[in-house]
Amino acid sequence: MGRIPAGKLAAVVAAAVLGTTGIGVGGLYTAGTVAGGSSAPAPSPSPSPSPELGSAEEVVDGIVTLFEETDSYRVEQETDGGGGEPRRSELVFRADPDAFLLIEEGEPGTQTLWLPDSGAGKRRSVHSDPALNRGQADHYVRAQVEGVPGMERLDREAAAAPFTDLAGSMEADGRADEEVDGREATRFTGTFTRSTPEGEAENGFSLWVGRDGRPIRLEYGPDPQAPAFTLDYSGFDGELDTWLCGTVGGVPRVGEAMLVGTAQEVSCASAREAAETYLGMPEEQKTGTGFVVEDVDGWYCGLATAATVEVLRDSEDAGSCALDYPDLVQRADFIRLD
Repeated sequence: MGRIPAGKLAAVVAAAVLGTTGIGVGGLYTAGTVAGGSSAPAPSPSPSPSPELGSAEEVVDGIVTLFEETDSYRVEQETDGGGGEPRRSELVFRADPDAFLLIEEGEPGTQTLWLPDSGAGKRRSVHSDPALNRGQADHYVRAQVEGVPGMERLDREAAAAPFTDLAGSMEADGRADEEVDGREATRFTGTFTRSTPEGEAENGFSLWVGRDGRPIRLEYGPDPQAPAFTLDYSGFDGELDTWLCGTVGGVPRVGEAMLVGTAQEVSCASAREAAETYLGMPEEQKTGTGFVVEDVDGWYCGLATAATVEVLRDSEDAGSCALDYPDLVQRADFIRLD
């Protein structure tokens, strides 16, 4: 559970830079992350449009409301800047408590966790570069960062921004029943005015919506044949199985904590079961200053030291359970909420 003292990151790692991340109006954006990614699969059209969903305007209005009210969602974005490999990022939201996790793909990878209700909007930046962990195994290091430029847009309104723009300016000109990623969907096409920090711009769009009215994919950009943004949507209303796993109670020294995965392989269901079992075990069954239990249904669990949590506060995690000891890459961390 490597640590970097908050406010002393530069003294620990020379020239280490915390990448600012966030969500821009009209789409996610990331800073300095580039990773490979395959193009979105071409949908297969069918001849008759679906009559169940209502008009394009009604569908988009419903999606805007969905983002305002849903308990969870995931947005995976691919941004094609026209040169090199596209950039990829993933935004996950859980409402218990309100928490956003932005994951950037690339080397070094970065996760940014934002807990808006944790006092002054604290942000936790998480890095997977071993150089930031003093040469130890490649696992995540965190430091508390507040007031990072660009973070102000990490909220529900920002995630809904493309659909808000669509609702205000959309000119729909096509509709067809199709399949996308093996799911039945209705595809709407047309143009809209996209709001950006630089001003407004006319964009073409394609929007795939499931039979339940929820978005599956949105593509848009100045050139409809080569969209600059591709966003895939999932995990609405508690259907998430990774990354943000809700809260756990009874965490020594901090009480309640957010259970946060550090790798896609971490299942929330399995992590929560292990964490709750571990936290419920008597202290005499745990070993060392880290209160370690080496096998909790296959998980290696332990706590941060009292000095780290109560005196230094040089980390935002109060402990973790890991699947891959001693590497500690595939973990669920107990992120403090105070």
